[in-house]
Amino acid sequence: MEDKDNDFLVSEPIYVMTSEPGKNYTVNDLRDKLPKNPTEQTLADVYAVVCNKVAWLDDELYDNPGLKKAYEEWSKFEEELIIHIEEIIKTRKLPLTNSKKPHIYRGEQFIAIYGYIDDSGWWRKNEYRIHNPL
Repeated sequence: MEDKDNDFLVSEPIYVMTSEPGKNYTVNDLRDKLPKNPTEQTLADVYAVVCNKVAWLDDELYDNPGLKKAYEEWSKFEEELIIHIEEIIKTRKLPLTNSKKPHIYRGEQFIAIYGYIDDSGWWRKNEYRIHNPL
């Protein structure tokens, strides 16, 4: 007899964001720590943290409208980073992300090279499949 109760089982681990990303940093802290000409790995790492922070703040705004200024600051920094990343995407002729996806995915092809995957709207390092640079 087949066990239909196991149909919901997932073959890969499920990750949940349990704490605020980048909670020990301000936008200015990260800007100051980011070199003028960062390596692509550093840019991918910072972009992942910033995107996760923006998503976290966006979710928290529902319960705490006082976070609007912080959300706007982090969103502006995210946009600055993605402009730089999009230049790299064009220069390296990487495939463009599907434009119907939400804005956080604009850098998806780039940060995937440096080991990040989307985990339900959060970027996380994929310890199972680290991609090689193209």
